Amino acid sequence: MVKLILSDMDGTLARSDKSLPEKTNEVFEQLLDRGYYVGIATGRSLASVQRDFPKFKDRFTVIAENGSVLFHQGKMLYTSNMDKIILKDIATQILQLEGVVPLFASGMVTYGLKQFKHLGHIFDVYYPNMLWVDTFEDIQDDIVKMATYFENYNAKDFTETFEPFRKYCDVTISAVEWTDFSNHGINKGFGVKKLTELLHLETSEVMAFGDYLNDYEMLKVAKESYAMENAHPEVKKVAKYIIGTNDEEAVIQTLETLLNT
Repeated sequence: MVKLILSDMDGTLARSDKSLPEKTNEVFEQLLDRGYYVGIATGRSLASVQRDFPKFKDRFTVIAENGSVLFHQGKMLYTSNMDKIILKDIATQILQLEGVVPLFASGMVTYGLKQFKHLGHIFDVYYPNMLWVDTFEDIQDDIVKMATYFENYNAKDFTETFEPFRKYCDVTISAVEWTDFSNHGINKGFGVKKLTELLHLETSEVMAFGDYLNDYEMLKVAKESYAMENAHPEVKKVAKYIIGTNDEEAVIQTLETLLNT
């Protein structure tokens, strides 16, 4: 029996223009009222989820920053802080690459270097609580994830360049133009396992929806796993079910079916 429902945002729940289906809040509220744990599993920040779902801030279960942050019904349950010495070294090397922009997520706030502030309008969708600093040393908070945005490139173009960094952390392509750096073993699949442990659930009681490579582990862990028709081929391979596209609002349609059973 399903008890925890988690959906990715971009390419999954959200349409391609980043908007949400009109029935999203209505369906989520019905599920919550029936006793399901409901929420979002995303590479975005917790602040982004809370901005998009203010009504459910204290009711949602959230896996943010691709598993580095776990939040449940108004409480922070878990964060995975990175070694800032190692992170500084990686960031220094990345800053030497043209068109590659590092961002540093602390859990609630995301830091960017002032030299990239002109790109703030792009980052706001994913990281609404941006603070701009002169140097990495100006960041006093712990860092749970470093995200890199590719201004004019595809993330896949840097797979080989980033390979040496895998010795120190996990490197995950989270979107066409984004790659995330996090502690080894931290991903959405870890987030699902940790949440089930903390909430005294089983992974067999988890329903999850995803479309991209950062959803891969989550869909392997969740027994009721759904990949979108627009999903990456590798993600489709591990999902139990394939549903319609994000623009067809397939997640909401599937959840409405659950409500009617």
